[in-house]
Amino acid sequence: MTTSKPSKNKVKKLLNLVFMHCNKISFLLYLAGVGWFCALMDPNFNGRCYFSENALLPGLTDSYFYDAGESINNYNRRIYVTKQSQSRMNRISEILQENDFEFYEQSFNFKNKMFNNPENEFVDGTNVYAFIRARRASSTDSIIINIPIPRKEENLKNYAAGKVIALAKQMKNQVYWAKDVIILFSEHGTNGANAWISSYNGHNFQQDMFSYQPLQSRAGSLQAGVVLEFMNITANLINLKVEGLNGQLPNLDLFNLAVKLCRHERAHVTVNNMLSPTGGRDQLDNWKKYFETAWRMMKLQFVGRPTGNHGVFLKHKVETLTLEGKRDNRYAKIDLVKSGRVIEGMCRSLNNLMERLHQSFFFYLLPSTDRYISIGVYMPPLGLILAAPLLQVLCMHFADLFKSSSDDDKDHGDVANKDESCKEDVAEEGDEKPATPVEVTKVLPKLKLYDVDNFIGVWTEVATVLTFCFFNGIIVHYVPEIISRFNLSSLFYFDSKFLFLFLILAAHIVAVTMGTSRRFKNATSCKRAHECGAIFLVVSLGIVAVVNYSFGMLLSIFVVPPILLVGGTRVSTSRNVKRFAAGVFMLIAPLSIICFICLYLNNGGFSITGLADIVTDIYENDRLNGVWTYRFATLIYFPFWLKLFLISVLNIDATSS
Repeated sequence: MTTSKPSKNKVKKLLNLVFMHCNKISFLLYLAGVGWFCALMDPNFNGRCYFSENALLPGLTDSYFYDAGESINNYNRRIYVTKQSQSRMNRISEILQENDFEFYEQSFNFKNKMFNNPENEFVDGTNVYAFIRARRASSTDSIIINIPIPRKEENLKNYAAGKVIALAKQMKNQVYWAKDVIILFSEHGTNGANAWISSYNGHNFQQDMFSYQPLQSRAGSLQAGVVLEFMNITANLINLKVEGLNGQLPNLDLFNLAVKLCRHERAHVTVNNMLSPTGGRDQLDNWKKYFETAWRMMKLQFVGRPTGNHGVFLKHKVETLTLEGKRDNRYAKIDLVKSGRVIEGMCRSLNNLMERLHQSFFFYLLPSTDRYISIGVYMPPLGLILAAPLLQVLCMHFADLFKSSSDDDKDHGDVANKDESCKEDVAEEGDEKPATPVEVTKVLPKLKLYDVDNFIGVWTEVATVLTFCFFNGIIVHYVPEIISRFNLSSLFYFDSKFLFLFLILAAHIVAVTMGTSRRFKNATSCKRAHECGAIFLVVSLGIVAVVNYSFGMLLSIFVVPPILLVGGTRVSTSRNVKRFAAGVFMLIAPLSIICFICLYLNNGGFSITGLADIVTDIYENDRLNGVWTYRFATLIYFPFWLKLFLISVLNIDATSS
């Protein structure tokens, strides 16, 4: 008993210290998380890339793709220069037919725009795909090479087309292939690749947006592949693009394989157009380059759109990345033959696999081409950032309970001391009568009856506010459907995208106005509503960060400080301080974040047209490509932001003047 009493007092003192300095500790946790994340860019805190799958054996095979420069130029000339009356896909089909390839065509169409498309016009496209059947095994597995073909109207040329045809002609006569190789020439960017792989896997993807023919033939199960974008005849750098749909990434071994083979061919390789630091003595300069490379990757992941056709294949569990040829006269030229040997080496390595790529990481950040930050390293900083509002909420919830418990202990101690003093007085007087027993109610702490009615009333109010906020989020989510269903753009003679922006702004204003018109019955309801809103938002950010770390991390860095500021001003008696906190909270409204993105993309410039284009683009990518940024913003983020903002405003009214 004597040993437990001092330890109990120490725990109480520690809890009392935490409750007293809760806001300071929360802000320190936030700053520690941000600082820890920035420190991860230093090579001392991240890891060097390595191969987990030894079966890849990169660069150990002999390359046979050498004397093909003239044939590559000839194929590209036939595709992009001669016979201008024919489409590029028809010219590719002619070349494949002349070289006795097994090839087929697939027609598809899709709705390119959701707004300003009153007649529901669809854009037509064609995919051409060829098979190189494996001679050493049955068609159980396959490798895919995708070449996006720009439309004639775009005035662009992908010179990888001729290179792949020349490489495929050589592959057709080789006997060591254990997997089928599929050559896919697709149109309209990700839409063509989406139509092809959806039909290949038998998926009915967005039938109201897409329409495509079934494939006439198939090969084995798609294991891995590569997408090629060489818009110049010669390149100086090979840029690797890995960001897929909703931040999805290919297996790290595939990325390491591309880097290894590029360096084996003495080709400079970059990730997101950033070279690896040379390892100079200036540690700060190296850290800045590492940070900039990782920052570019996080920005692309945050948007959620794939940076190439590889994002479509990643969605279907096919490990793919994009090789992009870039011009930079500071470095030596990389001709089409040398880059063709890189593709040949990748196919040869993937041909060695006995199973799908699974051993290396699928969740990582790349500060350079030879270093990585794994999920086990970058999640703890995010945990510290999200722990800051959770600690504040816990202190807010248990503060009253801890205070009442301390008061009860103090009363209990006073009663016990009074009892001892009474006994001493009786003993001194020498009275033989037994001491009058102290009443039980004076010795034991007072028992508090649980107020069920109050409990039901408090949580009914919390549920009412939560339902109101989610209902407004659902309305915002279905604003585009309302515009198209009732044809509001023609009714009001208004452009659809501007009408979309206006209705979203109106929904913000109406929701805030209606929410602030009501009042909580007591302070406990307001406090519980604040706790639920903060906890749900933090948990949502944590769950999103598991799938798309960049989205969850960047949004947490931006959102957590206003939440801490609003929570910290609850105990303040100044109306001006609470008004300032509510104003800061307006900066993290969904529409405010879109305004900041517009300013960033336009280098500080702002226009209503640019803002409407961003909002429309977010929605169209949700419908066309499955990017869930719009769904998250309207169905999760907006309701919880609205709830916390309403509580911050009502907290001002609750302040006594």
